[in-house]
Amino acid sequence: MCAACGAFDRVRLCVLYLDDALAEMPADRPVRLLHVAPEIGFEHWLSRYPNVKRTTLNIMPGVAELQVDICAMPELASASFDMIICSHVLEHVADDHAAMAELCRILVPGGWGIVMVPLYPQRVLSTDEDPSEPSAEERVRRFGQKDHVRLYAKKDFLARLAGAGFLVECLGRDYFGADVLTRSGIALGSVLYVVRKP
Repeated sequence: MCAACGAFDRVRLCVLYLDDALAEMPADRPVRLLHVAPEIGFEHWLSRYPNVKRTTLNIMPGVAELQVDICAMPELASASFDMIICSHVLEHVADDHAAMAELCRILVPGGWGIVMVPLYPQRVLSTDEDPSEPSAEERVRRFGQKDHVRLYAKKDFLARLAGAGFLVECLGRDYFGADVLTRSGIALGSVLYVVRKP
């Protein structure tokens, strides 16, 4: 976590990519961004991009503009956003297939975004999930946190995104450069998952 702004390393990784991606877009064109469960650290970055019109969403009351369950978002029209950010959310939701399909639905064709979950590719080879598990202690043991309902294997995460209609890019050290990741305080094994709607 950054001592100055409170941003996690995953936020810094997102910003590294987004700075480049947004620099390639016309600065006078509005970009409609849906940010699911927004993390600390994005507000400062967004101030550099006045053309990015962010809508925040969370299932919890009072913490975002919209209180909506991403598994079903009838409040949001199809093809109504150019970009999405959904970082470390899907491991919390009961029906991640429905949530991924909804995220794809609300993107315009050609829209893109970042979707991330906790992944441990060397250790977790098959997804473990049980949204009905009642024991917080057991959820910590199996999924790593008391409010998680699954622990993804990387191959399953990528397959589920593809099944929802996304094209997925996995961007790591080869894309960003080891020196950039180190300078940004990001582990060299970190990977950013960029999704695109055909």
